[in-house]
Amino acid sequence: MSQCLDQPCWPRRRPSNGCLWVVLRVVLVVGILALDGRKSMAQTTAPVLLDNMDSGQTSLTLLNAGATIRILKQDTNGAARFGRGAERVVLAVPAGESAQVAYRVPAAPVIDELQLTAWVRVSRPGARLAAVIVLPNSKVAGGQESKRLLVYGEDQSQSSEWRRLTLSNLGPALERQSRIARASASGRGSDIDERDAYVEAVVVLCPGGPGVTELLVDQVAMYGVLRDSLSVGSAAGDKISRDSAAGNPPQPRTDKLPPLPPVPQAPRIVQWQGESFAAIKELGFDAALLARLPTDGELHEARRAGVYLVCPPPGVESGVTIGPQFDIVLAWDFGLASPVPDELARVQQWAGWLQRHDPQHERRTVIRPGMQVRESSRLTDALVLDRPTLGSSQSLSAYSTWFLDQRRIARPGTPIWSLADTHYAGRAGAQLAALRASRPPVVPSTYAELFRWSAATFPARPEAFCFRSEASLTGADRGNRLRAAALELLNLRLGLVEPWLAHGTQMSTALCSRDDVTAIVLQIERSHLIVPMMWDGPRMANPVTVEHPLAMKLPGVPESAEAYLLTGVSAQRLRSQRVAGGLRITVETLPADALILLTEDGQAFTQVETYLRRHARRAVDLRALMVELKRQQAAEALALLPQPLVAAGEVQGALHRVAALTQATQGAAAAGDFNAAYEAAAEADALLDELEHRTVERIAISPELAVSPLPLRWETAPDHVRLAAALARGAQPWQALPGGEFEDLSELLRLGWRHLEQPLDGVASAVRLSPEAAHRGQFCLELDARATRPDGVAPATPAVPVWVTSPPISLPANSLLEISGVVRTSQPLLGPDEALLAFDSLGGEQLALRFQRIPSWQPLRMMRLTGAGGETRLTLALDGIGRVQIDSLAYRITPLGAAAVGEPVRLQARQAGPLRR
Repeated sequence: MSQCLDQPCWPRRRPSNGCLWVVLRVVLVVGILALDGRKSMAQTTAPVLLDNMDSGQTSLTLLNAGATIRILKQDTNGAARFGRGAERVVLAVPAGESAQVAYRVPAAPVIDELQLTAWVRVSRPGARLAAVIVLPNSKVAGGQESKRLLVYGEDQSQSSEWRRLTLSNLGPALERQSRIARASASGRGSDIDERDAYVEAVVVLCPGGPGVTELLVDQVAMYGVLRDSLSVGSAAGDKISRDSAAGNPPQPRTDKLPPLPPVPQAPRIVQWQGESFAAIKELGFDAALLARLPTDGELHEARRAGVYLVCPPPGVESGVTIGPQFDIVLAWDFGLASPVPDELARVQQWAGWLQRHDPQHERRTVIRPGMQVRESSRLTDALVLDRPTLGSSQSLSAYSTWFLDQRRIARPGTPIWSLADTHYAGRAGAQLAALRASRPPVVPSTYAELFRWSAATFPARPEAFCFRSEASLTGADRGNRLRAAALELLNLRLGLVEPWLAHGTQMSTALCSRDDVTAIVLQIERSHLIVPMMWDGPRMANPVTVEHPLAMKLPGVPESAEAYLLTGVSAQRLRSQRVAGGLRITVETLPADALILLTEDGQAFTQVETYLRRHARRAVDLRALMVELKRQQAAEALALLPQPLVAAGEVQGALHRVAALTQATQGAAAAGDFNAAYEAAAEADALLDELEHRTVERIAISPELAVSPLPLRWETAPDHVRLAAALARGAQPWQALPGGEFEDLSELLRLGWRHLEQPLDGVASAVRLSPEAAHRGQFCLELDARATRPDGVAPATPAVPVWVTSPPISLPANSLLEISGVVRTSQPLLGPDEALLAFDSLGGEQLALRFQRIPSWQPLRMMRLTGAGGETRLTLALDGIGRVQIDSLAYRITPLGAAAVGEPVRLQARQAGPLRR
């Protein structure tokens, strides 16, 4: 007989107003929300800057990052002092040193009336507020860069509670710091000119010590200056445009505004990281996503560059008038929805205020709904659907299905915006930072990945494409240059698809001769656009070739329609014939970004061909640039890898082939044959991606995504070697996770296992110890959810119905945590493709293991880097309607020590199949 965890001895925990249930797609993590209704201390004047850190995006940076001081975690899920959230930063800071955590502000002149405040909560006493002051009339020796001084305040935090720190009297403080700088300077010590000085950033000085230092920041404010004076001189004005990370409420300009650009049909939007808006426009983006209200200068610059903005709206009590200067704002962004009813009511009030005060009634409001999909769709005009696309083991088909499910849950007719990753960041980036003593490199998405994830959302008919970016796209490093090139090429492709997404009359699928390809059909008037989705990606088992062509049949298409394969630069005619039930198209080559045009409208074909020809030169240049940057990455990584692997015939053969294709690209481009140049560059690009995958897979501590703590990329290849060496030298024995054998209910409760659920209409859930063919012992853990509707139809659910969390696992610093177990699906699921989600506190949902339908016991394994140490919990969540069983959970912790940071050692590479060319 099973031991049911629904008995009174295992109390269920349900969401309540006292708890913040943060939903990472489908997994809810419990935390206490500190709601404090007290207002900030009274000021004699209204602030010219007030940021409650409610945007849902991070804005703090570490000024003195290095080998000993670094960020371990950063998010916006901290318990708020004001509003919906606070920004949290977990730091590794040695004793005797301080971390300088900066918040950029609009350039403000240093005058006696200027006052800066911030509410902070630090895990150690002694935190102080400081300011970075720029001296535009003093230059760094040998350059044109202005000197900067760090001016300290006297106010200090005394405990780990919230405290309002104040920095005032900046004029006298700057004079004192300038005297110190002159006295300590050698040579031209007198070259310290305080005239026209302005504040660039507010800095929280966090003292170090044993373990980690946790900082929470909320409500940053600036008082004592006029809004107009926030642009002091050309240097300060330029600084606002480039670096401001928290803007002052804009005021109407008296000069003539530039004309507005055309409103994009399916806007492409990127998260703004201080780049010039002209640079964003050059990359093909229509809009920039800001974490705060833009300054007056930023509004003017964006309008001049022809870039729309998506940003938070003015606060209800801000006193800001929404005038013509805001016409460049495409949509108001309410950030991440909170599951707390009071916060949802506040958003509703905010949206109502906008309806009354925004003269542009057609301007949309958007929100990231989390689990509050239906509720959020009633509050705003559109939903920004956000599910991690990098680092997770989710399948492309599951990602596509999830978008369709969210659309069904939302209010009918609610527009959908997609949000995709452009590089490894967040928890995935923190794992790499935990291993690197220095700042980790930017590991970008490939162009093929960006296209596949974007195309997978087409069935849900997204009206905008948003891209997450936590580093400047104008950065000169190789990773950001690759990312910028891939995004620009993707924008060219999305621009081609835009008319079908914006004006399509219907969407369907074509019949395909292969099960691993789905042909998505978009239709407008007399033209069809087919998007072949290769669910297994470019490494499909049997690629499309002349010997193994792909056939598609489209019903209802007239025989007079012509079919064309649209490459990045040209339209190539395809074979088609009339057959019973429709028109049959045969494809003998299928690029990763393939599009197929089917039309009987000569004008439509001319427009498409003109678009491709107009951008052909740029498309070839971008492909060639990506090949060259990837070739440099490969050469740099291979120089650090085991020599037998580097000398392998297939590796050297692939590199020689890439070199030949590069020469072919250059020759064809010089001759004006852009079609041949693009094909050669695309082949070289795909070959380098395949070489990267095969090579890093052989040396990685695990070749599976989400199992490994590191991306399987050239940038991390030496790190995989070091981790494998550390495991080979010092792997510790496995030990059972407390209660992980699931044999005794009372013991599980005593050890700290918890059962949590999200009540959902039409769903009944349970957690029990089941005797049904346990993997080891008498029982296994079983998570069960079933439909309670009379027809047995599974409802679309925005969140998991049931999940469990383990007791905490204590983690030493600089170690590798491994968790293992077994899992199976004892009953077919009626929901999405994934049956079970498994993740820990270190990796979060971004690195979650997503298990699909598995009728027999299969291994569960994950690896995580512990960084500065602490503790973690394992979460097991059912995703869908059905039954999943888990058993035999164990873990081990391996100290990394010097082996993880030493020189790579020779390892035996795994065997893999041959590279395809």
